[in-house]
Amino acid sequence: MDRRAFLTAAGRSAVLLAGGWRVGVRDALRIALVTPDADGALARGVTMGVEEAARTGALMGRAAELRTAHSVASAQLFLAEGVGALVGGWDVDSCRALGALAESAGVPFLDTGCAADVLRGAECRRAVFHVEASDAMRAAALAARPADAGEAARAVLWHPTLERFGAAQLNDRFRARWGGAGMDGAAWAGWMAAKALWEASLRARSVEGAALRAYLERETTQFDGHKGWPLSFRPSDRQLRQPLYLVTEDGSRVVAEVPARPAEGGSSRALLDALAGDASASACGESRAGMD
Repeated sequence: MDRRAFLTAAGRSAVLLAGGWRVGVRDALRIALVTPDADGALARGVTMGVEEAARTGALMGRAAELRTAHSVASAQLFLAEGVGALVGGWDVDSCRALGALAESAGVPFLDTGCAADVLRGAECRRAVFHVEASDAMRAAALAARPADAGEAARAVLWHPTLERFGAAQLNDRFRARWGGAGMDGAAWAGWMAAKALWEASLRARSVEGAALRAYLERETTQFDGHKGWPLSFRPSDRQLRQPLYLVTEDGSRVVAEVPARPAEGGSSRALLDALAGDASASACGESRAGMD
């Protein structure tokens, strides 16, 4: 396929940011972003992730479509129109409501803005997958900071100065797409959520919510988030296993990555599980795909 044909196909692949769903597109992954800030970093990350998915899908006769809801009520309307997944959340109440809505609709909700530990513990819902790190993870990351990371003040999901493992290219794409703005943790979470859903739809060969959810919760499922670690949602509490970055108080510089990378033959999953903390009290328990 030459460049002109590719661009023509990409134009048909339907990344919709407003208006109705595209009619007649087969195998369209439909995502609803739920956020009160449609112009914020999260929305930019999700939008770029869906745009990249749509360009890939154009070569396969598939599509990725995005709609933005500003409230839980609006998200409910989108579910009635065939949404396969919800992304977003901004506080405990919104994540509780979106989790309940996703569970009743049989679709996954990817939390990108709620760090509360209770949502992974006593109030864990099996339809909710946490891309956002928990409060406990951030506290553990700071507690485990290396001796030479004395300037570390807080833990973040991502930083615009990261370069290794494809991070530089991801940061460059984000800056090019959004007029020079740097990719922060919220933007990365949105992009990662869209990427995970797209890959789940391809590998599960389905855009239905139940199939997406089943793929996300498999113990063998993992994703490349350009962090240099295999990322996965652990079945016990649906938390994304991932490293965090310690930055200075002003956020200008990364001083350490936590946890430290495993020695030869070491288990990266065990290290990431240790950072995420004990999930034995989680209401989700040791669930596995297909047990609902």
